[in-house]
Amino acid sequence: MRRIIGNMLLLAVLCLSAPSLFAGLPSGYVDQSLESALAAAKGNGRNVWIYFSYRKDTCSGCSYIDANITSGNEVGQAYKKFNFVHAEPWPPSEKSRSLKKLYGVPQWAPHFVFVDPKGREICRAISGFNNTRVDALPIAKAGALTFEEATARAERFGAGSSRNCLDLMKE
Repeated sequence: MRRIIGNMLLLAVLCLSAPSLFAGLPSGYVDQSLESALAAAKGNGRNVWIYFSYRKDTCSGCSYIDANITSGNEVGQAYKKFNFVHAEPWPPSEKSRSLKKLYGVPQWAPHFVFVDPKGREICRAISGFNNTRVDALPIAKAGALTFEEATARAERFGAGSSRNCLDLMKE
């Protein structure tokens, strides 16, 4: 009987703490559906940033983003200019699964996809954010390009079909 009660208590603790293990919505950001973000983008002329995040305890890149990119510093201010959509694997949602499929995101964390007000992909940044402050601002600048500017840069710099944000910012 003690063993059963002990296991039940352990299970309860794990269930209550599970949500805190995941990246969650960055501070100061309002999550919305892709449709809402695209509608806002058409109104305010700003692109959409889709942020695929994962678990804080196993994703150092997500922890870095939460601490640095989504904060109030210069980098954080650059990212606040986008219409924001958050996709995370827990709890599993149709929204996250459909966004992952729509934009061909092969992994969860961290992964940025920037799209224009029509939903066309401008560029993406996949992982690699572990303490690389240098990359954060060029990625935001690339994400702010128009679809046409991004296409021209991709052709010029050979960014390929994935349209890596950093490749688009080469000079």
